[in-house]
Amino acid sequence: SQIALLLKPLEIDPTLAKSVSSVLDSLGAKQDPAALTKQALDPKLDPAQRISALQHLKNSKDPKWTETAVAILKENLPALRSGVAPLLGEEKPELALSYVTNIGLKSSDLGERQSAVRLLGTLAAKPALTSLLADLSAGKLDPAIQLELLESAALLKLDELHEVETKLAAANPLGKWSYALAGGNAEAGKKIFEGNLAANCTACHRMGAEGSNVGPALAQAGKNGRDYLLESLILPQAKIAPGFGTATVTKKDGSVLAGAPKSDTPDAVTLLLPDGKETLIKKADIASQTPAISVMPAMGDILKPTELRDLLEYLASKK
Repeated sequence: SQIALLLKPLEIDPTLAKSVSSVLDSLGAKQDPAALTKQALDPKLDPAQRISALQHLKNSKDPKWTETAVAILKENLPALRSGVAPLLGEEKPELALSYVTNIGLKSSDLGERQSAVRLLGTLAAKPALTSLLADLSAGKLDPAIQLELLESAALLKLDELHEVETKLAAANPLGKWSYALAGGNAEAGKKIFEGNLAANCTACHRMGAEGSNVGPALAQAGKNGRDYLLESLILPQAKIAPGFGTATVTKKDGSVLAGAPKSDTPDAVTLLLPDGKETLIKKADIASQTPAISVMPAMGDILKPTELRDLLEYLASKK
């Protein structure tokens, strides 16, 4: 169109090219297939812009757009390949599947491996997913792609999925959530810790100078190990750090005190009361005492699987 021709000189500057493409999209202007092919193959442009150019080329019904896509998949740019493969899969699923098995799943880039497994679900590649489920059952699967595998298998309602999930759950109390132990994004997890209103982490925990002292400080949470972190997130009552949680002590005179148990010796219990003061109660004066309980909700009931995995990755990075 005339509009596209007028804006075309601006595409010489890579910093303006993306804006030009957005303007053309908003105006519904048709772009020249040759120019789009050039953009899609241009190594100087950022991956997002090249993927956008390929999308436009595909939409233009250009008969050679798949050749361009296949050429891009041969480049050593994981982020670019991850964005191009799903486009190719919409019309040439066999070519996309070849990329997944020969490149995507073998990539050294975590994001590309995860995207490749998700693409298997989109492609309805049941044999490939069944094979990966067998690897998971045998303990041979890359743990960083476990969540993507489980979700892709669930998407296709694979019969083998139930057996694998049952085996994971039977292995230990946290087996159902073992997908969260690896593969998360620490930056995304930081955003969850600081801003997820459902989890509300900073209402009780401190990360450096930010947060609250209701629960333990987490600036060095990663030193405890990933298994411990997962247990703390899923089963917050399992292990309560000394000085946290709430215990109730009923004395023989009928009075009741509630607070965080700072210490518990054979002779006395020391509680940290809500007003910040400590009180020592002799065991001889105690009629009954409840164990400390955590007010923290189970994050497995609140966060989405990807959010849980990202949060754990963020906490694990704090050492």
